[in-house]
Amino acid sequence: VSDSDPLSEPVAQTPAIDIVKSSDATGTNGVGDTITYTYAVENTGDVTLTALSVTDPHSGLSAITCSPIAQGGTMAPGDTTSCTATYTVTQTDVDAGQIDNTGTATGTPPQGEDVSDSDPLSEPVAQAPAIDIVKSSDATGTNGVGDTITYTYAVENTGDVTLTGLSVTDPHEDLG
Repeated sequence: VSDSDPLSEPVAQTPAIDIVKSSDATGTNGVGDTITYTYAVENTGDVTLTALSVTDPHSGLSAITCSPIAQGGTMAPGDTTSCTATYTVTQTDVDAGQIDNTGTATGTPPQGEDVSDSDPLSEPVAQAPAIDIVKSSDATGTNGVGDTITYTYAVENTGDVTLTGLSVTDPHEDLG
């Protein structure tokens, strides 16, 4: 004679993922310089995560590649992977004085909703605004009373940021 009594005990699951974003930016990067972003991802939960996804919505960013666990891969608890992407600094970035973006890691646990973590990063971009003006005229050195002299002002943006609200003034009286 035998008897059995199955018992199903729930086991608590705590899925979690962590991402830390960093870069090799120096704070002196200028237009055309390449910045490499690194995304350190770890399964900090107690269940295996599948469908690993590391994203960053920053426009102009290269594809994000991960190793040793690739995008779409599986991460056991405690597993880590390192992902990288590159970005070329634009004039808009220099004008803004910083580059802001956010990396996000997402994984799918065996049960329940996907888990994700985000890490924003703001990298300063050095700015060196400068302007140069050279004033010249068509005066011949033999001009007399009533002669008209034309002044020319050559203005150049010699800095590395876009300048707005340009104004050229001259305190000389009777300019017209």
